[in-house]
Amino acid sequence: MRAKTRDQLRRALDEALRLWLAREAFPARGDAPAYARMLDHCVDHVEASQRVLLARQRERYEASGGRWGRPPAMSPAQVESARAMRAEGRSLRAVERALGVPRSTLARTLAREARS
Repeated sequence: MRAKTRDQLRRALDEALRLWLAREAFPARGDAPAYARMLDHCVDHVEASQRVLLARQRERYEASGGRWGRPPAMSPAQVESARAMRAEGRSLRAVERALGVPRSTLARTLAREARS
């Protein structure tokens, strides 16, 4: 979980507990370190639960044949076309214009393909 999200969650839990304690007949004790540890424990528990749920979602998605993560910037057909154009001796700029792909993406993809 990102720090900003963790901070937002901590503040939301803090507010919820404050409201709950205000509603109760027992006043808050003012034990700030213990209260902070309890909030950290709650946030850690929520983060762990989110990680487990995300792992389960990923397993289900990949089991059904899906690919997890960001989609590739270039399709396999574009990579093949780029490789063929480069083999003909065309410049990166010419291939970039022909395929409509940024030069940095094209160069990175071709370099990755060459290493594999």
